[in-house]
Amino acid sequence: MKAHDILGVRHGASAAEIKQAYKLLARRWHPDREGGDAEKFVEVSKAYAMLYTQKPSRKVCDYCMGLGESANCRCPKCKGKGVV
Repeated sequence: MKAHDILGVRHGASAAEIKQAYKLLARRWHPDREGGDAEKFVEVSKAYAMLYTQKPSRKVCDYCMGLGESANCRCPKCKGKGVV
């Protein structure tokens, strides 16, 4: 799933729209909250980091969000490593 889809924002969304969507989803899925889900929280956090940062320290695979083999990634770009 793509980072934009995870956060529910359109391609070309402003930094403010991305941040607002992240805050909403982070509060909903935070593992310390009742009904929270740690896996979804991590997924949302990685999507936010990928979209919001201007110069990422490494190019993360858009398909598996950098999880690589743990996400059963079979992406031809990262070959299961999570980094392109």
